[in-house]
Amino acid sequence: MAFEQRFAVTRQLIPICARRPGLKMAPKVRFLVAHDTSNPGATARDHLRFYLGSPNPPPNQVSSAQIFVDDQEILELIPALSDPEQARHVLYSVPTDNSLYGVDANRAAIGIELCYGNHIDPTQAYNRYVWLFAYLCSLYGLDPSRDVVGHQMLDPARRSDPGSALEVSGRSYAGLLADIVTTYRACSGAPANIGSHHIVKGPARTTVSLRRRETPDLSGAISATLSPGVSVDIAEIVPGTLVSGNSDWAHLTDGGFCWTGGLTQEPLAGGAPAIVATAAPSPTPSPAAAAGFAARAAAIAVEEWHFFGDNTQGPTGATTKRGHKETEPATESGKQAWFARIGDYWLEGTGTHGLDGRNTDTPWSATFISYLMRKAGAGTRFRYSTLHATYISQGIRDLASQRADAGYWCHRLPDYKPKVGDLVCWSRQAGVDYDHQKGSVYKGHSDLVVAVNSGSIDIIGGNVGNSVTRRPLALAADGTIIPVTRGAETLFGVMECRIA
Repeated sequence: MAFEQRFAVTRQLIPICARRPGLKMAPKVRFLVAHDTSNPGATARDHLRFYLGSPNPPPNQVSSAQIFVDDQEILELIPALSDPEQARHVLYSVPTDNSLYGVDANRAAIGIELCYGNHIDPTQAYNRYVWLFAYLCSLYGLDPSRDVVGHQMLDPARRSDPGSALEVSGRSYAGLLADIVTTYRACSGAPANIGSHHIVKGPARTTVSLRRRETPDLSGAISATLSPGVSVDIAEIVPGTLVSGNSDWAHLTDGGFCWTGGLTQEPLAGGAPAIVATAAPSPTPSPAAAAGFAARAAAIAVEEWHFFGDNTQGPTGATTKRGHKETEPATESGKQAWFARIGDYWLEGTGTHGLDGRNTDTPWSATFISYLMRKAGAGTRFRYSTLHATYISQGIRDLASQRADAGYWCHRLPDYKPKVGDLVCWSRQAGVDYDHQKGSVYKGHSDLVVAVNSGSIDIIGGNVGNSVTRRPLALAADGTIIPVTRGAETLFGVMECRIA
């Protein structure tokens, strides 16, 4: 089904100049950046005239997004909808875009500027702005829930856009992201599953593993978990927590509430699995139970741990067996240096060139996890990054939206029993926890679960004690991880491995 063309896009390209260098996207359009002009009252045409009159400003003053949007029109000043070109709309020296998406925004992102203020109708401009993001996601095969980011998130020390413009009309950055997802689904004819607004009273069935809650919100107590394909009957649709642009919740005739984004009302073929009550105890998984991807990831982590000399910490964080450190050279002919092995993690994990274990001012723990994921075969189901916060925050969002194709869902510690192949999540920064993710940019850490024992789990992480280190975490009687703080690290979540 074609994407609904709600608005026209007028192409009025500026000539090749400093503002439009004429370079093609490299390697392709990877994500979209939401800007505002920080120039209240100036229209899209005003910016076109300004750029035409000032084509070659000093390098430190060049700021050119590809598209400008106001209440009257959408103006494409640098090619974006076909044969897209680069634009210099984010500082090259700010690394957050590279950490989040693995590429610089100026080389692989389309920037969209929102015009606002004075006589500009904020609703008309906003509607065009939201639709354009959704349209570009459809055009370039981007995920509207992952591949749109605000300039304020990429450069928080300097920028507040588009939040500053949105606040003028009582809107928010979070609302913008949700509206883009909603518009994408409405205009693309996406199936009625995640984020659907098309569920009504009557029979339905689940499309993903979906939680039945006592109230229509994500903080509501969980009474059961419904497996994919379970039949339910909806008494009414009620408002609840907004998840991926959808605040519709189903009040079930036999009690409880479910988010409608995980339901469909297409005919059910065959039988349906039974409801699995969360109150029913499940056995604590053992190392032998791991198979497939989880077993491969754990085996690779253990292999790297052995390579670094089995560096081990005890329950309090004290070193109980000393292995090799990140800066060490090879001690015998033909053996790879330990610092060079970390260079492999950078290159193969996150495609980062020119770093190894001797770059001690550059943390490598997240790229180590990315290396494990790639080697084990996570493919496109893991969000590789040099920042732990990138994939931890994504896991939190994917659990909230019950994203079926996500490789990992991030749970609160009391809500989940860990198994081999999971990741445990730590904060290394004040003010960060499960509910406060700082725009997915903060100091964090994660380790891979490699064994589940009676009363404890073993985890392996990189750049722990300047090595690849194995350490234990204690389990509560119900099999969940006991919260702990070690030095500057505070444990706050566990990412469930969902890759077979």
